[in-house]
Amino acid sequence: MNKLLLAKILFLFATSSLFGQANKIEECAYPNEKISTRPPDNRKLIEKYDPAGEKVFTFEAMFKDTISIWVANKLIFKKYMKTDSLGDLADRASIKVKPKTEITIRTVEQGCTRFTLKKGYKHIYVQRDGNGQWGLTYSKYRRIYW
Repeated sequence: MNKLLLAKILFLFATSSLFGQANKIEECAYPNEKISTRPPDNRKLIEKYDPAGEKVFTFEAMFKDTISIWVANKLIFKKYMKTDSLGDLADRASIKVKPKTEITIRTVEQGCTRFTLKKGYKHIYVQRDGNGQWGLTYSKYRRIYW
């Protein structure tokens, strides 16, 4: 009887550890956030803010990965993006999302980041540095790339 009980306990332990790994939630890094305060050269570049309107996520230099954007645990955007410092400096994703919503950006190769969208900004610039740190810059205007 003790052997049967021990066998059941070992079986339950082994199966629970196998299934527990499959259900493990990926931990996302929080980004370094900043607000772009540099006024544009041309004041007409400032765009009117609409809380219910599109927000433009711009992935800057050195992204070569499939990017997926999740809002409230729902996938709303997925695309392979390739940007580099030699030609394609940025790639954009436009999505409709309200401020103060939790956004998760996932990549296949570079992990993920999670943040709450700030109110008052249409443009969100997403960067990765050489150490793998995520960065966000909020702005009221679109950057011009040459």
